[in-house]
Amino acid sequence: MKNKIINVLKVVFCIYWCICLKNTEAYYFPYIIVGMLGLIGIYYNIQQKNSYILSKKVKVINMIFITLFTLLITLGNYKELLLENVRDELFWLKISCFIFSSIVVFREIFLMTMNWFKNLKEDQRETFKTGNLKIFFIVWIIYILVYISVMILAQYPGNLTSDNIDQITQGLVHHYSNHHPYYHTQIIHFILWVGMKIFGDINIGIAAYSICSILIMSFCFAYAVYTVWEMGKDSIISTGMFLVYLIMPYHIVYSFTMWKDVFFAASMTLFSVVVFRRLKKVRDLVKIDNVIMICSGLGICLLRSNGFFVFIFSIIIFVVLFGKEQKKMIITFVMIAIIAFIFKHPVLKMLHVTQPDMIESLSIPAQQISRVITDGGKLTKEERETLNQVVDIDLIHDTYDSGIADPIKNLVRNKNNQKFVIHNKMKFIKLYIDIGFRYPHKYVEAWIDQTKGYWNSGYAYWRWSTNIEKNNLGIHRVVKISIIYKALEKYLNIWENSTILQTFLSIGFMVWILLIIFYIALINKNRYYICLVIPFLILIITLLIATPVYSEFRYVYSVFCAIPLILGIVFSERLQNGKCTCDHIVPRDLKKSEVGD
Repeated sequence: MKNKIINVLKVVFCIYWCICLKNTEAYYFPYIIVGMLGLIGIYYNIQQKNSYILSKKVKVINMIFITLFTLLITLGNYKELLLENVRDELFWLKISCFIFSSIVVFREIFLMTMNWFKNLKEDQRETFKTGNLKIFFIVWIIYILVYISVMILAQYPGNLTSDNIDQITQGLVHHYSNHHPYYHTQIIHFILWVGMKIFGDINIGIAAYSICSILIMSFCFAYAVYTVWEMGKDSIISTGMFLVYLIMPYHIVYSFTMWKDVFFAASMTLFSVVVFRRLKKVRDLVKIDNVIMICSGLGICLLRSNGFFVFIFSIIIFVVLFGKEQKKMIITFVMIAIIAFIFKHPVLKMLHVTQPDMIESLSIPAQQISRVITDGGKLTKEERETLNQVVDIDLIHDTYDSGIADPIKNLVRNKNNQKFVIHNKMKFIKLYIDIGFRYPHKYVEAWIDQTKGYWNSGYAYWRWSTNIEKNNLGIHRVVKISIIYKALEKYLNIWENSTILQTFLSIGFMVWILLIIFYIALINKNRYYICLVIPFLILIITLLIATPVYSEFRYVYSVFCAIPLILGIVFSERLQNGKCTCDHIVPRDLKKSEVGD
């Protein structure tokens, strides 16, 4: 009877949790999914024939992840849960009930996840079967045909934004900046040069770049599908992956969009594929894997400003996990890092390539100080004088945007005195800390509003561009079959406006999936899965430190490329090893003294 009452209360708390979030400014449907998973978890955990005692380490891991998710949801909705209700007499009761409800929901989800994925120990048997390259080439060709048909018939010669026009112009005038990665600019310049040299038409040059991009992204997706197909005894999971890469709107549109983020995403995904294949000792394509590893590693380091840090910290974690077991791979990683460092610094310095300005990397501090000023926080006379050296303080209130740092950054650039910050670093660090100590809640609010798109349930912020930015270079859109163009636009609108489909476009929801896979890796002590997930989590962390935009889809496009791969690997191994046991949960009839740490 007691257990029945407890289970009924759990159901009530799950429903209450969803009701509390109904006024969220973020997408609501992902919360409904979480609430439903909580209810399913309650039922699933009840249906387990045996009750289990968790080991101490797993209890700690569960507590950490339950706390993390509770914190993310609460902070992501601080305006609805905290600020608007703070004057309510029942405020503390309501917020306490919400937090307790979150704990209940995520506890049930993680217990269910732990039980269902309890068979994924790292030392499981070999899962790869003999490869068949026909499968790879068939998948690759299908992707190419679909993407290239859409591009030629409806989006010719590809998609370009103002950033790309700037990069093309740099190549034409031979005056380069590393604000947009220099080496991506050089890739654009080289392909354009070849296209124009042969055909004498800049639009054909742009189309040539789009075709190269399609070939690379199609190869990336096909290789991911092929790898998971090699793992499985059937083709259900790999077929699902194939369809996801084929029909998701962002994969279609991004395949011929001239953004550095596209090639960066391919590099991140391919690197994950080949590292996993090497760890699994897949022997059929070793030489190709080695070439891909080097090229994709350099792509990670050189195609985004934060990519080098992602690569370095991923190497460090890899060394900690594998040490002397993978000497050859570690040596390869170190060589990639050294070569990338040389190309990023000595080579660019020698070529006199202009580096991004200082304020570009200080988006979060700039937003936090601006938030204090905008919300009426008081500064000392010395602080005002110091800040006035680099920005017009009186304009901050009308300029500040809580989700985008560009207005404040441009305000700093208008003053044209960033060297003052460089020459007075310690003074500005002290100023930042002093203001933070006086207004810590404003710093937290500013950080939440500037980063929430990467860890909350999702926001209606633009994700793709299907246009060509106005320019005087002669580049223009050509729609060869208007029906296909209209069908593509309608298809994109359906995904953006559908309550259910929006979930698949949510950055935060995909990050939640990454975190859950990381949880599965930790409880199973599976280093392979940790290596799969860590680079993408580090990428998210770099954005939480320095993102200029609160929910920029292209910054994390690599996560959307990798999620089907990671889920495909995990579920493929889960289905193959359903009868395996795990040592982190033991039957309750054992003595507590027999339960390990």
